[in-house]
Amino acid sequence: MVSSIASVERLGRLVGFLEQDVGNLALRKDAVREACGVGDWERACELIEAGLWLHPSEVELLLLRARAQHHLRRRAEAIADCEACLALTSGHADAHGLLALLLQEEQRIAQAKMHAAAALSLNPQQREALLARAAIAREERDYEAAVQSLDALLAVDPQCGRAWHELAVMKVENLELEAARHDVEQAALHMPQHIGTWHVLGWIEILRGDAAAAERAFDKALALDRNFGETHGGLAVVAAMHGRKDAARISIKRALRLNPQSMSPHYAQMLLLRAEDKHEEARAVLEKFLERPVPGSGLPFRDVLAQHVEHLRKRA
Repeated sequence: MVSSIASVERLGRLVGFLEQDVGNLALRKDAVREACGVGDWERACELIEAGLWLHPSEVELLLLRARAQHHLRRRAEAIADCEACLALTSGHADAHGLLALLLQEEQRIAQAKMHAAAALSLNPQQREALLARAAIAREERDYEAAVQSLDALLAVDPQCGRAWHELAVMKVENLELEAARHDVEQAALHMPQHIGTWHVLGWIEILRGDAAAAERAFDKALALDRNFGETHGGLAVVAAMHGRKDAARISIKRALRLNPQSMSPHYAQMLLLRAEDKHEEARAVLEKFLERPVPGSGLPFRDVLAQHVEHLRKRA
């Protein structure tokens, strides 16, 4: 907390100095980096905008803005900034790497592969390119290649939360739940504001049968964003596991209102039906859900849940 307060104070001082020396590019970059360091991405963008007005061809400012836009989930703007960087400097490893990751997140896989290869040819340790390559390999079920990229990334940056997150998801797919829990806890340590990490931890605890631990994880997610359907769906599953049927139904309705495609409320519905010995209806809910297309990022958990439900059915 002390270092965070010190960083915010330092940012304030740097901004004050900039007001007296607007054209000082080195000072502006320091202020932008400090804003990024404290997670003030909007302030970072404001500082960069003013700098680009004075220095329109400054590649580092363009790349810094692309990173800030990425954190603000403005992928189209971030992609445009990366492309502007490459138009000015075609051999920029970090611009290629960040663009690869952005394109992978947009599911523009062929282009993402091309930019990842370009980045890694220039810098074999480029972080975003390694992360993009790992994510693509995981979605293609090439787990060996994914792990190689993630191991290379963690060797360079052991505090990379997204790398730990990717490792955890792969281990969940293989039902290596204890190892997955270790990895996702590392992810949460290094990026506690990432809601998806808490979702993964919550699902690991559900699959382990620890409803209380799952509830703690989903409560962390809820504190970050109260309007995320998958969080309310996870809490519905937890309530169903505890036998709190009314609470489960309320959370199911809330989750489906926020996101009708959400996976977790359907699983919660199935658990409620199973608790009432309505096994055929429960199976129908599951089968109907499994028939629907889901995004690539949701597919592994859908498959894992199907395996888990079949395991529960055999035990019954």
